Order: sequence, then C-alpha cells, then structure tokens
Amino acid sequence: MKTVLAKSFKIEALPALSGDLHNEDKEYDEDNEVKEGNEDEDGVGGVWCEINGQSCVLSKSGTSYKQLHTLARKVRGFEKRSGKALSFNQYQALFRKWESASKPFLRSENDYLSEFLAKLSLVKIPEGETLEAAFRKAQGSQPPAKLQKYPVADVRLFGSLCRELHAMSKGQSIMLAQKSIAKLFNCTHQTVSIWIGVLKTLGMLELVKRGSQGKPASTYFYQE
Repeated sequence: MKTVLAKSFKIEALPALSGDLHNEDKEYDEDNEVKEGNEDEDGVGGVWCEINGQSCVLSKSGTSYKQLHTLARKVRGFEKRSGKALSFNQYQALFRKWESASKPFLRSENDYLSEFLAKLSLVKIPEGETLEAAFRKAQGSQPPAKLQKYPVADVRLFGSLCRELHAMSKGQSIMLAQKSIAKLFNCTHQTVSIWIGVLKTLGMLELVKRGSQGKPASTYFYQE
C-alpha cells in the first residue's frame, strides 16, 4: 500500500495589513512551518482540536471581535509551543472551520478573514503565556524600583505583574483586564483600577487604547 504524504506549504511572510498593526511575523520563521498531514485538508483538524477552536465559535451576534481575538491567541499559542509557524493555507483552513460553525451569527458584508489575520499580528501574549504565568513570576521577583518602598504590598506586586506582562509582550503595550487581575488578587476590579491610577501617577503606565464592554481590555505602555 502506498502512503501519500501531503506536501508542506511555504509562503512569503504576510505583509503588514495596516501601518498601525504590530507585525510579529519575525518571531515565526517560515522555514519552520508545520508540515501538513493527510488527516484533512491542510492538516488543521488536529490543530483545531488541540487549541479547542470550538470554544471560539459564536453563540450569539455581536461577539466576533472578542472570539476572533481569542482564536488568534490560541493559534499563536500553538505555534509558540510547537516552535513552528502555520502557513497561510492553514490559517485560512482554521478560519473556515470557525466561519462555518459561526455562520448563523455572521454578517455577510463583513470581511472576517482579514480581521482574523490582522488579529494574529496583534497578539502580544499567546495563550499559554497567560496572566497567571506572569503573576507567578511576579510573586517570586522584587518589585520595580519606584515601588520598592511603597507601603501597600499588593500595589508592589501589581507593579511586578505589569513588568512581567511587559517582558512577555517583548516591550510592546500590555493589556490589563481588571476583572481577571482582580481574581488573582482576590479583590474588586475597582481596586485594580485604583492601582492602575497609582502607576499612571508614578509614570509607570501610559494609556494606549481604552477598552469597552464586549471588546478587549484597555492597553497600556509600561515603563520603569
């Protein structure tokens, strides 16, 4: 019996879709692309299952922005763990799976594929390099210099958390989801908002983009 191996795809790195987007293609060498198997078209069935792509499928209208962002983080997380980049054909095949399952809640006039590819370029913290991981690192480190004598321990730890997120994002802006951070500190999101204000006053955080309900949290630039 002859075994047919699907050829791997190799394409040039995608150009930046917008001058405002952060291009992370340099982190994913096209020569290390995942080779496609014969499990399905473009070999993404296993990837879809591993990243639990079904959890990103729309269950109501008006949620595509958030769910595509989550899908992009999951895909980047897979690439980070495997050390190999997916090809454009594989990105497209994963998107088609999402599109097919989400179809009842999609608008025909929207270009969701381009939105997905753009979000891939914006991912700063792939899934797996999570807020929890940054929190654990922060707990075992000294607080930033400006906070070393600050009298409130949680504020010192919050500053360390921001520093770890900054390192994970490779010096780019960081996303601070107040409710998620509040769970780690066992406090209210209003308290986290106050801490953000403290770091802004000390010149450690600068607002880059304000978030809103149903969209990703506000992003900040961190500096010591």
